Amino acid sequence: GITDTATHGLRFNCAWYSDYGLTGDYYSIRIYDRPLATDEIEVNKAVDAVRFFGADASTITLPDGWRFDTSSGVKLEKRLSLSAKGGVGGTVSVNGGSAAAENAVWCEQGGTVTVTLAAAAAEGYVFVGWYGLDDSVKYVNPVSVSIEKDVYAVFHRAEGRVPLSFTWTGVGGWDDQSGWSDEDGMRGIPVAGDSVTIPAGKTATMTNSSPRFASVTVAGTLVTTNWMTCLVADAVTINNGGILTCGAATTNKADMSRVWVVCSNMTIAAGGSIDVDGKGYLGLPKSPGYHVGYGPGAAKCSYNVGSSHGGYGSYKWIHNYRPIQPYDDPAAPAEPGSSGCKNDWGRGGSGGGVVRIEASGEVLVNGTILASGEDSSSSGNTPNHDTAGSGGSVWIDCDFWRGHNPGGRRKRRQSHSKPSRNDGRRRMHCNPLRHRASDSSRSLGHDDIGGGGTLAFLRLFLELRQRRQDALRG
Repeated sequence: GITDTATHGLRFNCAWYSDYGLTGDYYSIRIYDRPLATDEIEVNKAVDAVRFFGADASTITLPDGWRFDTSSGVKLEKRLSLSAKGGVGGTVSVNGGSAAAENAVWCEQGGTVTVTLAAAAAEGYVFVGWYGLDDSVKYVNPVSVSIEKDVYAVFHRAEGRVPLSFTWTGVGGWDDQSGWSDEDGMRGIPVAGDSVTIPAGKTATMTNSSPRFASVTVAGTLVTTNWMTCLVADAVTINNGGILTCGAATTNKADMSRVWVVCSNMTIAAGGSIDVDGKGYLGLPKSPGYHVGYGPGAAKCSYNVGSSHGGYGSYKWIHNYRPIQPYDDPAAPAEPGSSGCKNDWGRGGSGGGVVRIEASGEVLVNGTILASGEDSSSSGNTPNHDTAGSGGSVWIDCDFWRGHNPGGRRKRRQSHSKPSRNDGRRRMHCNPLRHRASDSSRSLGHDDIGGGGTLAFLRLFLELRQRRQDALRG
């Protein structure tokens, strides 16, 4: 055998195959990138016998699917399999005939053979593509192509097909068929019941709600755009390095996005995150003049007053300017954070975004859930009055909530030259048999520190369960 070393050299582990039964001085060395099957070793042994020892090729028995063609010299050929994958869903014709063994195509080892393939779907099935062909011809039917390996026609049920596993390989939107590849290498958009993976290093963007998938695994980045876009699955997993986020901050809610997930169970692994930091109301860039921020919590003045949300925004005791009253429903937080004001020296910070999770089972968080507002960003050390955005909203319904970091991460920045914003609102509806209820009150910020946010656990699921039991008892 041959193994690749760490320095990319080759290490030869040589041994004499005693079953060759040969005593000559000739031998051959072949280099492969994989272990050989028994049939392949037998074929190599036969080739050596003909090549080096003059054995009569017509008298040598080869494994099934191999033959020596002696019509013009001696050529080793392999029979190619050209049929429906799995033998179901339709038939394949080859050069106008069938793909039956007696009409099979033989290809010389190391060469190619040109064929015309045509797939015909059986009733209730549709042709999806050719397994074994390049993307340039994979979906052409019929197709004339030069091949050197087996090719299969892939058929799916027209309705109620077997669930598939899709991997995102594209660079654009979720609805781009060319961006998905199933386990057979076929292109197509995943449907209800399929499993979906966004691999590391890839970014997919959802613009519309998904069907209910069996599972969604995010190791790369998944971006949801539009307020009503919802990711629906039995199981949602965000792996280490995976990010579930939403579209960019905007100046009005009508154009805003959020992260909305409906599932049975959700897992955020260590190093994974739902991140909507700065995805609420947009903070304006630095430019001449003062300008207040956007959103219901934005201060009505543009001078040293932070935006509000779950609590009062911070402010300085200058000119008696005061922050706006906190907004949003503490029992159902659903509003994005408001942005801070901008001026000649720096931009206002954008508000935090919105996360809504509806899980009928467990939510496990070993990673982070982020919905903070952004700091303002002044240049240099020049005193300034631009302010940060307020935190967003995190609302989670689940039966069971656990993890090493169950509260996500809450950031409250402080600056003595730039008033900070307050924390946003977070609310978890869980089964109180497993969680103790708590409620933090709002407070008025003073000097440069914003007021506190909201965190609560409710009895929602226990009450619903009790009502169902009462109804069953009559």
